[in-house]
Amino acid sequence: MEQAIIVSTLLAPVITGLIQIIKQSNKVNNQYLPIVAIVVGILFGGIYAWLFNEVLPDYLLGGLIAGLGAVGIYQTTQVPKGDNEQ
Repeated sequence: MEQAIIVSTLLAPVITGLIQIIKQSNKVNNQYLPIVAIVVGILFGGIYAWLFNEVLPDYLLGGLIAGLGAVGIYQTTQVPKGDNEQ
């Protein structure tokens, strides 16, 4: 499980980069990008587990964590829209 968490930590910036590429291509509506990041994270975790004969549920969870981390990184770079109260 420790290695799955390490992999998820390394995958989060990679997923963030992929989401930025998808965002620039305008192929996916921006409101769906967090969901895409989570799905990509789970897929990457599953692929990693399959390639290295690891425990699948651990790496699916690690991929989920990576996707959620990527969503957090993505959301912190967004400029909030709305009324400025000043």
